[in-house]
Amino acid sequence: LGLGVDVRVIGRVGGRVTAAVTLSLILLLCISLGMIYGLRLG
Repeated sequence: LGLGVDVRVIGRVGGRVTAAVTLSLILLLCISLGMIYGLRLG
């Protein structure tokens, strides 16, 4: 997934998808941080 393609698609489909993508990225970040601290890697 290239960023240019993502920007064009987001421009076409609108705010709901933008919110979903943002939330999923935040969720992945939280999960990975939780795993790092949970496994004592950080």
